[in-house]
Amino acid sequence: MIYSAIAQKIILGAKESHLKNCDLLVSEAITHSLQKFLTKSKVDFLIPIPSRATAVRLRGRQFINEVSEEASRIFSIPIASPLSHQRRVRDQSGLHIQERWNNVEGAFVVKGEHGLRGSVLLIDDLVTTGATLSEAARALRYAGITVIGAVTAALAQPLR
Repeated sequence: MIYSAIAQKIILGAKESHLKNCDLLVSEAITHSLQKFLTKSKVDFLIPIPSRATAVRLRGRQFINEVSEEASRIFSIPIASPLSHQRRVRDQSGLHIQERWNNVEGAFVVKGEHGLRGSVLLIDDLVTTGATLSEAARALRYAGITVIGAVTAALAQPLR
């Protein structure tokens, strides 16, 4: 896991500017975090946190899915994508702690018949307050999916 203000710049370089070297750093950080997680738990599926539809259109890709593919391949753990946004959410970058929690509360839903059996692990690029990961876990658990944890590429500097 990458710890520092540089982490946010690397992730932005990967997400917004499609810098291949930044993609590789984020992917390696996720792979490293997953390797550590797997020493303690078995994981049947990786579930990347989906980006907002507007972000996907602007970037031309589901960033976190792409950077999770290497970890999926190395550890032979399939990626599943049952989560979707059921309503619009704001970009979290300029929001304070409580605003982030309010922004994503009830935002995710599990679409259709997921057919996921076993344990799943959430994957995201950056954790700041944990609001997005918590909301994703809530939606998955509501659909009867066993969430055993989450790994991220980076930990943001704490919000004040």
